[in-house]
Amino acid sequence: MQLLVCVTLVSAFAVYVSGAALDGPKVGLAWANGNNIPLTNFLTPHVGAIHTWSPHCPDGSNSIQCYQMLWGADSGRITDFNNTVKPAGGNKNVILGFNEPNEAGQSNLSPQVACIFWHSIIEPRAKEGYTLVSPATSNAPGGIQWMQQFFQCCSDCTVNAMAVHWFGTSVSSFESWVSQWHVVFNNRDVLVTEYGFQDFNGQQHSADEVVAFYKSVGFIPSPQSGNPAALMTADGQPTALGLMILNEAY
Repeated sequence: MQLLVCVTLVSAFAVYVSGAALDGPKVGLAWANGNNIPLTNFLTPHVGAIHTWSPHCPDGSNSIQCYQMLWGADSGRITDFNNTVKPAGGNKNVILGFNEPNEAGQSNLSPQVACIFWHSIIEPRAKEGYTLVSPATSNAPGGIQWMQQFFQCCSDCTVNAMAVHWFGTSVSSFESWVSQWHVVFNNRDVLVTEYGFQDFNGQQHSADEVVAFYKSVGFIPSPQSGNPAALMTADGQPTALGLMILNEAY
């Protein structure tokens, strides 16, 4: 089992770690910059994947895995997903589920509705060779309960790994949160597809602790995202912290 971590830079860039079909470098990019910022400066030997909160892959990403996402269940996103996602192959072998369905300002889906759309839209992709990653709830108190209810109505769903988000200021709370998901959901690999420390004070120190945690566990395999402001400069270059994470051997 592995851990994958994504770090988010300014407009959005993330770093992550992977396992199983997610095997490979543990650093991934959560990228909301489209083709406006070249990927060149962010592709190191430790970067293995990218996701864009959509089924689309930016230019220059063919050398790493592109994790395609069904962000929400509205008709426009479903049509875009169905038209864009082809049978697995090349650098497209992983599908990420809904984005923060437990939040009204995000995909905003009940566990029951999410289950219906998982069955009809995402589940068939398992037969096309995809590794399927769960919806990613926020780290609000009800996140785990939402996911437990999702599995109650989706007990026959293929979910190969868990995606989680975490934002806060305590490294120990982050470690506890990620480990809890691993244990509660049958020791599945955990992909931290978004994370960040809301308090910028001591950001470098916190990053060091998180990197140490990523190295110490074997169950985190996918994009883990981090503090946007600290990782990318205004002109689209990695900051010193961004370079540290991109060049770390996990």
